Amino acid sequence: MVLSNNRPTISNNPIWNYVLFGAIGLIASFILAWIAVRTLLGATLADLQPLTAPLAVSGIVSLVIGFAATWLTARVSRSLLFTLISAYLWSAILILTNFWNGARLMFFNSDHDLPLAVSLLVFASILAAAFGLAVTVRIVADLRELSNSAVQIAEGNLQKRASVRGRDEVSQVAQSFNNMASKLEEAEGVRNELSQLRKDLVSWTSHDLRTPLTSMRAMVEAMRDGIVSDPEMIKRYQKNILNDIEGLNTLMDDLFEYSQLESGGMKFEKEDHSLSALINYICEQFEALAGQYKIKIDCDVNEVGLDPVYMDSRLIGRVLGNLVKNSCRHTPEGGSISITAERLESGEVTVAVIDSGSGFDPADLPHVFEQFFRGEEARSRAKGGGGLGLAIAKSIVEEHGGQIFAMNSSQTGGAIVSFTLPN
Repeated sequence: MVLSNNRPTISNNPIWNYVLFGAIGLIASFILAWIAVRTLLGATLADLQPLTAPLAVSGIVSLVIGFAATWLTARVSRSLLFTLISAYLWSAILILTNFWNGARLMFFNSDHDLPLAVSLLVFASILAAAFGLAVTVRIVADLRELSNSAVQIAEGNLQKRASVRGRDEVSQVAQSFNNMASKLEEAEGVRNELSQLRKDLVSWTSHDLRTPLTSMRAMVEAMRDGIVSDPEMIKRYQKNILNDIEGLNTLMDDLFEYSQLESGGMKFEKEDHSLSALINYICEQFEALAGQYKIKIDCDVNEVGLDPVYMDSRLIGRVLGNLVKNSCRHTPEGGSISITAERLESGEVTVAVIDSGSGFDPADLPHVFEQFFRGEEARSRAKGGGGLGLAIAKSIVEEHGGQIFAMNSSQTGGAIVSFTLPN
């Protein structure tokens, strides 16, 4: 017997188990028999001394024979039910044999008392075996169901679960089996999701690479072959090629950065920084881009009590840049983008990027932060973007212990993407 988690468990060695429990049973039987005779008949230890040696020999021989019989049955039998029934029968035979020997030693009347006592003992033994058989049938049924569940899971039915009926060891095994099946189902779901993600990654990336490369190749060949000779047209082609190169560069940066975030290889250098200064810098940085789209960008930062904020200013700047760039793509000419920030009473800092564009499709809102997701309107390839900007923003914010949200503005009709940073 060994200890595991402060609970006694049975050893894996059957011989040691049998010797241990046999010795415990033999000693306990002598002690309880002496207490019973002492209490009920008033006998002394000297009165029981003549019975000690014969009973000890009978008990040891019974244990040896019982072990040999059950061991042989377990080795030959292919049914736990048959093994346990055999054990009950051997137990009944050994009980009757020991009782017969003990009764003869106590000089029972062989014509009346001994047969009557043996008959009563046979009745009690059969009744006890019937109760044991009922328990055995239940245990065997549970084990068979557990085995069938294991077979179905091995065949791919990961939704199969075993029934748990009680709190005993068999029920604990069934519960552990169900927990394992749940983990396997969860792991299979993750594996399928990763497999689909890999397929989508290849498909989306190849499309996002092939489209601008095809366009650039066509424009370069047109200029090389003299098909396009007008200086203004050549300048337009050159501008388009530069835009495509910038888009490819952004896509490569996004892919690298997202892989770093997903693998845990991204290093966060958090310190107290001025969030208001960072937001003003982002506004200045994107003024030129907003001008190209003919939209207005401004900041509405409540600096009172806002700074300092514990963050990685480079990565939070990346979040703001992704959100502003996304808004620029989907805000029509003459529209506006505003960045707001304030510290709440709870101590959290909330930052929001609000635009006057078309907003998110309501059906897309639950998915806008998923990697490579691009809705029909808010994420169309025609407007650029690799579908990673919001996913990267989400990962960075959550690494800071904050949350990020997306919704549509009831006032401007555009999109609102906001995030919080903890105190």
